[in-house]
Amino acid sequence: MRHQLFTASVLAAATALPLSAQSVGCAGQASCYETTNLTAVVSDFRSSVSGANRVITATIRIQNRTPRPLTLGYLSGSGVVTDDQGNRYEVASAESVRGIGLITSNSFDAKFQLQPGERADARVEFLFRPASRNVILGTSYAMDVALREINPIAGNQWRLGREHALRFTGFDGKGATASMAAGGASAASAAPVAASPTPSSTAMASAAQVAMADEINVCAGVERCYASGPVRVDIVQMSAGDIGNGRYHGVRLNVRVRNMSNDPIIIGYKGTSSGAIDNLGNRYYFGRAGTHDVSASGIGVVTGQAADPQFALRPGESRNATFNVTRFDAGRAERGTSFTWNATLVQLEITPSRQIRTGREFAVQIADVTPSAGDAVKAAGSDAANKAAKGILDALSGKKKKPPVR
Repeated sequence: MRHQLFTASVLAAATALPLSAQSVGCAGQASCYETTNLTAVVSDFRSSVSGANRVITATIRIQNRTPRPLTLGYLSGSGVVTDDQGNRYEVASAESVRGIGLITSNSFDAKFQLQPGERADARVEFLFRPASRNVILGTSYAMDVALREINPIAGNQWRLGREHALRFTGFDGKGATASMAAGGASAASAAPVAASPTPSSTAMASAAQVAMADEINVCAGVERCYASGPVRVDIVQMSAGDIGNGRYHGVRLNVRVRNMSNDPIIIGYKGTSSGAIDNLGNRYYFGRAGTHDVSASGIGVVTGQAADPQFALRPGESRNATFNVTRFDAGRAERGTSFTWNATLVQLEITPSRQIRTGREFAVQIADVTPSAGDAVKAAGSDAANKAAKGILDALSGKKKKPPVR
């Protein structure tokens, strides 16, 4: 069985508030499920169209309610969405699950670890392909997913633990559903459990503390913002327009990533994970399936074969990166006016032997962003924007750009 390394900043213990003050229950919240060990809130549930397929994208924010670290995985094959017409949306592949590791029949990925009171997002996509145009599509949805605990045992080993079958109902597929606010119900009573050493226990000892109050409130009232653990992401500029002689419509985002911890961190972009959905349900992609992802610049790309550690941040430092997503748009009269962008960022660590290890993933989603006139003006005529658009069109046409030699 496999697990991935957790880095110091990611696993910083949340001691700023007592557990009872950090924990959030489901009192008064829709789209919420709670157990003794965790609270799960569906913060976004969005339907979209991809060719003949119908797609549901759900973001689940999970909080640890225990006084010990909690490691979770998504149980492969457990996710399904059904609509009020009986249609079934299923998880198409491992790439449809972001931010949380998979548990299969013979392996698991233990990268989704939460300290007491900490919360983080997982994102799951569900796909339904109607058998014909006459299929009646529903307008109300229910979702089932199963999470399972992954418990540390002696000798830096892991063992599968309790399974949580989560069910959520009453979604309309139009976007934001609920939020996890500070306060709420206190943690369910549970005797403190001493955590066994994890692969990064030495690094944890020297990690700076991340105050849960700051993490909870850092994006409160702030537009175009996402925060989780040591990472904050803000969309600084967004522009949209025609590329490729009007054959494609593109969205360009200038994104600022900030290290909110007191330790250095390295962040990479998980290749092929960037995309967007407009308010009409149209989907925008990094490029064409099977092509090399050239949609991001200013940040290193992480693939199954390599990871580029160029995007290093000192404590409190921020850097910008650019992302471009497109969709085929020849002759389409109606276009969306706002966009929900998502991408997966990965925390990296360089080992003493100069190897690069991947750690926690951040399923970034910033919803319902409207490009401003100022953004469009700043993007117009930009050489960087033009080069990025050309790269996207090359990818869409199947011209692969060779990755840099590392």
